[in-house]
Amino acid sequence: RNHVSMIMRPGDIIGSTLSNYFRSASRTHPVRFRFGSCSSLELTVDPPAGWKPGIPDGADSIRSEFGTWSTSWETRKNTFHMITGYSLAGEDVSPERYPSFQRFLDSALVLGRRELVMVREN
Repeated sequence: RNHVSMIMRPGDIIGSTLSNYFRSASRTHPVRFRFGSCSSLELTVDPPAGWKPGIPDGADSIRSEFGTWSTSWETRKNTFHMITGYSLAGEDVSPERYPSFQRFLDSALVLGRRELVMVREN
């Protein structure tokens, strides 16, 4: 096949599945995280011959009372380099803060799905 682009989703390697849970809007008990958690990934991708990274360098992050998620990416000598990670506070999330917590998880999910696009060199 003569594809014009390849797409990788590095965030799928590190991605948290928390946004798949805690979906009930009628929750009456707190969500209890006995311990905080963190994870990070540093990824370097050398494109195959005839391919190059197809996105500009950049960075993005979200911060909230519940934790942080950050990612940065750049191309160095036709090699794609990405650093991404998250940190979640170890605390109780009361039912009143539940909607804010879910918005944080949803935003982290979107940020974690950033795509690495490789395109054919001309």
